[in-house]
Amino acid sequence: MSISRERALALMPTELTSQLQPGEVPLSYEPAQQFAQADAVGKGAPTLGTAVSWDSLGLVIGEPLQVSQEYVGSKVSGLGAGGAQGSLGDLFNRALSTTSVNHLLLTSHRFAVTGGISNGALSLSSTETILFAVDRRAVLRIARAPRLLQRARVKFDFADGSWAMAMMGMFLTGAANRLISAFEQRPG
Repeated sequence: MSISRERALALMPTELTSQLQPGEVPLSYEPAQQFAQADAVGKGAPTLGTAVSWDSLGLVIGEPLQVSQEYVGSKVSGLGAGGAQGSLGDLFNRALSTTSVNHLLLTSHRFAVTGGISNGALSLSSTETILFAVDRRAVLRIARAPRLLQRARVKFDFADGSWAMAMMGMFLTGAANRLISAFEQRPG
């Protein structure tokens, strides 16, 4: 058994290991979070936007320039996902935003987002479960896509043409590199 497989098994909560299918081997289990505040799901990238118009004499009429909060977020932290509504990138992005603590799980069969579901309104405990899962073959590429102060930003390209991003650390890239390495190895 490789070191990454041993590490993934050691880190995974028992609730998740019991959700694995027979013969399914965990290859990587790393923390991740949604960082971007805007996406391009079902539309183009956010634009600056303006309410300014011109009259026939060339004078400005109307409101002053209006800046979309989504546009500012897309320029600061980047876009979180792109593709059609309900695409794999959209579903991945929504699952990643569901809870505050998430992990990405790569197995010999699947790629998944896991997170804690609260055990009640007044409970501080949660049960770790799979929030999104897709056949491993539906993930075409996993690669780092760093930006300023986002060295471990990772892009996921899916077979349906959609894509999504996740933050796997700001300065240290170990978690991102382990996931990418496990993805690039052939399961076996």
